[in-house]
Amino acid sequence: MNRLALCLCIILGLVVVDKTKAQVALQTSFETIDGYVSGNLNDQNNWKVKAGNAVVSATSTVKAGSQSVSLNAGNAALLVDFIPYSGIVAGLTGDIYADVWLNPVSFATKGIAINAYDLFGNSAKRIFVIEFGTDNKIKAYNGSAAVNIGVWTSKDWVRISVKVDLATEKYKVAINGVLVDAEFNIRESYTPTASGARVASVKQFHSLRFNHTSDTQVASSEFFIDQMYIGTNPIHDVSFGASATSRTITLSQPDYGTITLNPAAASYELGQQVTATLTLPQGYKNSGWTGDLSGTELVKSFAVTGNMTIGAITGVDLGNPPPQYVISINQPVNGQITLSPVATDNKYYKETKLTATIVYDACSQFNGWTGGLTGNELSKSITVSGNLTIGANISEITTPAIKRLVTTVAEFKTALSAMNPGDVIEVEDGSYNLSALTITRSGCPAKPIMIIAKNPGKAIFNGNTALTLESLKYVTIKGFSFQSASIGTGIKIQNCSRVRITGNTFEIKETSSCNWIYIGDTFASPLPLRSGHNLIDHNSFDGKTQSGKYIVLDGNYNQQSQHDTISYNVFKNNGPRAANEKESIRVGVSPLSKSSGFTVIEYNLFQDCDGDPEIVSIKSCDNTVRFNTFQRCLGTLCLRQGTGTIAEGNYFFGEGKTAVYTDPESGASNTIGCGGVRAYGKGHKILNNYFQGLTGSKWDAAITLTNGDVTNSSSSLSDHYLPEDITVAFNTFVNNKSNIEIGFDNNGKYPKYPINCSISNNIVVDNTAPIVKSFSTAALAGLSFTNNIMYPTGLSSIGISATPDQIRNIDPKLVQPKCKDLNGACADHLAYKVLRLDQWSPAIDAAKGDFNEVSVDFERQPRTGAKDIGADEYKGNSPIFISALEPKFVGPSAVPFAYEVVYDEKPKPEEPKPEQPVEKLYPMDAANLLTPDGDGVNDRWIIQNIKMYPNNEVSVFDKAGRLVYAKKGYDNEWDGMWNGNLLNEGTYYYMLSTGTSETKIKGFITIIRNK
Repeated sequence: MNRLALCLCIILGLVVVDKTKAQVALQTSFETIDGYVSGNLNDQNNWKVKAGNAVVSATSTVKAGSQSVSLNAGNAALLVDFIPYSGIVAGLTGDIYADVWLNPVSFATKGIAINAYDLFGNSAKRIFVIEFGTDNKIKAYNGSAAVNIGVWTSKDWVRISVKVDLATEKYKVAINGVLVDAEFNIRESYTPTASGARVASVKQFHSLRFNHTSDTQVASSEFFIDQMYIGTNPIHDVSFGASATSRTITLSQPDYGTITLNPAAASYELGQQVTATLTLPQGYKNSGWTGDLSGTELVKSFAVTGNMTIGAITGVDLGNPPPQYVISINQPVNGQITLSPVATDNKYYKETKLTATIVYDACSQFNGWTGGLTGNELSKSITVSGNLTIGANISEITTPAIKRLVTTVAEFKTALSAMNPGDVIEVEDGSYNLSALTITRSGCPAKPIMIIAKNPGKAIFNGNTALTLESLKYVTIKGFSFQSASIGTGIKIQNCSRVRITGNTFEIKETSSCNWIYIGDTFASPLPLRSGHNLIDHNSFDGKTQSGKYIVLDGNYNQQSQHDTISYNVFKNNGPRAANEKESIRVGVSPLSKSSGFTVIEYNLFQDCDGDPEIVSIKSCDNTVRFNTFQRCLGTLCLRQGTGTIAEGNYFFGEGKTAVYTDPESGASNTIGCGGVRAYGKGHKILNNYFQGLTGSKWDAAITLTNGDVTNSSSSLSDHYLPEDITVAFNTFVNNKSNIEIGFDNNGKYPKYPINCSISNNIVVDNTAPIVKSFSTAALAGLSFTNNIMYPTGLSSIGISATPDQIRNIDPKLVQPKCKDLNGACADHLAYKVLRLDQWSPAIDAAKGDFNEVSVDFERQPRTGAKDIGADEYKGNSPIFISALEPKFVGPSAVPFAYEVVYDEKPKPEEPKPEQPVEKLYPMDAANLLTPDGDGVNDRWIIQNIKMYPNNEVSVFDKAGRLVYAKKGYDNEWDGMWNGNLLNEGTYYYMLSTGTSETKIKGFITIIRNK
């Protein structure tokens, strides 16, 4: 490069690097010569625009050249990624440099952030974060703390330059070439794991992201970027100083013994010689160094090569073991002492480190350890040195329960901190901003704690009230109105059991992602599960607008919260639709999906819950979703992960509702509708449900069994398991857009077909579309049909070929019985819309199979003796215990369910006509013209519905009666050839046999060749 060219580069502000020595992820000014074209930045040179807008254009707002990128979002999320390295390949490591010119125009609600990421597995960890705030300040994050480092002016270019030293986990920032007088810790502390070719433990750069400080934050922004560089070579005109040569050595002490270093120091220089010494008690041995050392020596010398971790695996030397001692436990009456680790006969080797833990109920108090231990810590560490006896002094709390009246925030907080078992806190009418508040006082079975509004709905939690219930038992919160704003979680029920949230109204004002109720342990806690047996009932949840859930059930590191119940609530107005993470209820989460939740979701009403494709998402095992009503909800009850869940007695009404949804990533729009149940995984049972007027299809049919992308033996915790051993039985379907869909492969992404699923004893009536839609023969082969009644009328058809033992085509005689007047017209009751069996229905007593688990019908009427087909067990005018729910039967003001049907007795009708033969249902219609000239029209002889007769036989004869074509199992492939020769033009005679009867179909076909 000559001097003139070099000077020109410097004037233009170009970052000059030597590409032969550097690893360059990005170096561009977004010009055509760099491979950028005007228009959407998405999919250009490793850029992805996932939310908001990013457009390459030639405007007056450029730093150099003729093009720059305009980024903007109007009251929406912004998410623009540059991903040169995926999480399964090696990224940049060591010293990394990033340089960008940014021209901020305007920001409202939130500013924007520049985030550098390390990707591995399913994790994305931030390396550095630079924010441009609405207050015109520029901030860099020192760990989790934001530090002001400069200011920005609207429409003025500002240069941000960063040097990251991943070895020391530090970074420096320069603004307009001037170094900020501070060094920052990387944004997140983490240890990367191996993923594909990406090695473990070594931090790397993989991607850069622009957003509104978080991926889902809704805001308005406009800014430009230009002149970007990311690589490992220094930025030539910005001085960050020399890279540090000091490194740290982290010691991971073994279970037995101690590691020391010589010299002992806080840090070491690269190449420095260090000696590690492992000192062991008698009877123990070194089984091997871990981390950055290897071997079994007790003394190990090494040179410092970087940040290092050193540990050792030590254990008993069985050839010369230490002595064993017995730790005896005297269990107290009202508590329990446990030892960790557990040993057979409570015998432990000398030097073993134990933890003794005492637990007791809230109506008792712990007065201290007895025997060989002292103190009053709940967990006590012990190093075994001899025989030892342990006990605990626990006594009953005798403090009498009291009632506390609350009228102010100060009184409320004082009462909460002073609660004792049996206490009642009664809150007067008014508004209470408790801010972020943690409640830790528990009740017990005989003396629960009650926190109640004096007048239901008149005590209001507002402001940024966010309650954390930590490690509670036997506490009830009742009758409040939750109207908090701009919070992350409304009520976090953490490490709790037998907490009840009842009779409340939730109308939280959201500005970002929010879970209204969270139930679980401390996330990823390795401690045994503590959360369970909690009850959320008779509440109203209304008005979710942002991501997050009304209710989410989580757990610890490997187990979901267990035996929780969600009942008699109303969930409504969750919208608009998001691509993910906006379910009304989510039970479990992918990492816990192989654990059993035993959650019960029952007698709830869901109205207009459109926020997520999964209205209720089940991501664990052995849950029950029963007797709920879904009204005008765009999406499905989705058995997304786990095994053995039961969906029983639920009601789904579409009522004609659809919407147009535009995917934020692809920009594609499509019509979405109301669905029923979608299932993946193994062993689910879908029983006694009622589906009427649903408007969804493909993902959102009344019953959706797509293909999967992995088998059920997979260890994956995120993929779609193929449907296997799923039972769909005793359901009723009435005039849905799509009733049963099987085998959709998501455009080839789901190649695994269903296995051993059964569809039995169901009733389907429809008048517009095929009742069963199968996307492939192989998928259909994974299901068996037994004893179903399917009655297509009008434009409908059964959709597949089936024998009468599989599907009977007969009118099931569904009727709409009268109802006994309940202070209003029958039509005002949702239960009146439900079609039930007529007293002379052929479905009565006609079910086949044992199905012992089907002991009641969809209205909880008992199924005794021979069962009826479909969701209804005909009981005439007998009492109904539950049906489709209305708002008055759920929520804080719920009244007991009441609805009575009135059947008019009538004589038995004439015997129905015999079922139509299959040829009448799917008539074959053969084309009478064949023009095999390659123009795509009439090139093959097409016989409509031929696929419905896999055993068909086709024969074609010439005028002389000679056979010129024959085929068993014809599939619309004949092109006028016979034995490799073209047949002459003319008229031919054909004969068709369905293979299902003796019927023969005859006709003529004319061959014309236009070429």
